[in-house]
Amino acid sequence: MLNLEDFKIFLREISPSILIAKPIFDENNSFKDFSIEFINKSFENFTKGIVKENQLFSEFSKKLSPNIPWFEISKESVDYGKKIVKNYYSDV
Repeated sequence: MLNLEDFKIFLREISPSILIAKPIFDENNSFKDFSIEFINKSFENFTKGIVKENQLFSEFSKKLSPNIPWFEISKESVDYGKKIVKNYYSDV
């Protein structure tokens, strides 16, 4: 039977970039940040190692491309409880 580590091994190696984050709420139960729970090798390469597991988004957000609305995408997902999938392509 497969366990969580088996799935992580698979997800780390597939080519689509994957980030799994957990929302963090303030004392008023408003979404304020998120912690990075998992990234795969492709996502790590995409962000050139800026994003690491167990970091808060606020710790590295200024280093990311402003062309992708990272926080807004995650807030929309948390606020409306829906899965959001976006595709972004390099100019290269």
